[in-house]
Amino acid sequence: MKKVLRNFIAFTLIISAISANAQPIRYLDNVFSSVTVTSDVQFAENISILPAILSGGLNPPALTPIMCDIYQPTGDNLTDRPVVILAHTGSFLPQVINGQPTGDKTDFSIVEQCTRWAKKGYVAVAMNNRLGWNPTSTDQDTRTSTLLQAAYRGIQDAKAMIRYMRMTENSLGNPYGIDPNKIVLGGQGTGGYISLGYATL
Repeated sequence: MKKVLRNFIAFTLIISAISANAQPIRYLDNVFSSVTVTSDVQFAENISILPAILSGGLNPPALTPIMCDIYQPTGDNLTDRPVVILAHTGSFLPQVINGQPTGDKTDFSIVEQCTRWAKKGYVAVAMNNRLGWNPTSTDQDTRTSTLLQAAYRGIQDAKAMIRYMRMTENSLGNPYGIDPNKIVLGGQGTGGYISLGYATL
């Protein structure tokens, strides 16, 4: 029994020593303790129908800047980091109007995910997309067609986001230190639909 106990203790000490000396693995573990956020970066501009919806049709659709927030690990000097782009949920409508506290790149869950990805060494991007459709129409065809159009606009915006990130590496001196061949797109709820639509279309 003493021999078994001695072997168990020796095994436990060896495992503890290995664990204590293990270095965090970039992209799997938190390698950085803080992140730097570049807020309200305009990555595109396109026509939005939201001004018309919010004004009850009094204002026409308008050219609108589309923004993102870019999260980087603080103090990291690597220049070929993978990029994780996240699109928010919100049913293609602004906060409160959509009946939810979500619908923007600053949604708590998107901020938390981007922060976690950046601490692992990735460049993380929280992107907005154009909003707007007519969920209150009494005509089912109108509800369906305006929702499909909103989804299509979201896919266009995701494509613009990826083009923008590649352009920063190609034409702007790579200010975010990215690898333009390692970009992934995902999202929550509506943002998930956008990422699936991007891959499909």
